[in-house]
Amino acid sequence: MSTKREMIFNTALSMFKSEKYGKVTLDKIAEASDTSVFAIKHNFHDKKELFRLIILLMIEPIEEELSDIYATTMEYSQKLVKAIELINNQLSVIIERNFEDHILSDLASVNQIQEEVEKWVDSVYLRFINLGYNTHDIDKKIQRETILSYIQAAVNIQKNKKFKAESFHFNHQLLHLFLYGLVGIPEIDYQNVDSLQLLEILTEKARREQPSSN
Repeated sequence: MSTKREMIFNTALSMFKSEKYGKVTLDKIAEASDTSVFAIKHNFHDKKELFRLIILLMIEPIEEELSDIYATTMEYSQKLVKAIELINNQLSVIIERNFEDHILSDLASVNQIQEEVEKWVDSVYLRFINLGYNTHDIDKKIQRETILSYIQAAVNIQKNKKFKAESFHFNHQLLHLFLYGLVGIPEIDYQNVDSLQLLEILTEKARREQPSSN
């Protein structure tokens, strides 16, 4: 970054961490960084873009770990599980560490953080979906949007307080349901199978396909 760009960015970073999103304006950033609104727009286009880059900076540690996972020689299914678990376990921790409590209790601020975070998370999932296509672990006849929606649904259900992990090892089994669903399961009448029955069908398929320990 140039000196002026760095000054603007660092000033905005400090302000977004301590002030509600709606209270941070380009005029305030310009005044605090001893620059101008024109200079901010020239370097960052607008407030929303500036905030997006700040979120990306905050989650760089996760990106680095994801890059390591992506580059390992482990099986594709393991990479995908590790990537999802890393995001689930670390993302909220990083957000809470970077924003003051009163920011995270402000609906407008939370909505803006969530919007940028969800865009990034989807980009990560798409990166790993594309990897699955390239390694032939995912059938290319299954559309990206379908797989992405499946992952999003699985993660959202995990976060729902109604579903506790101890109920039926939900977290890990749900991921395995997703993974084994991707590689194909026998044709069944889904309309007449409830979620627990479907979970059992796919989990049993997972057990059958596990290599023998003998």
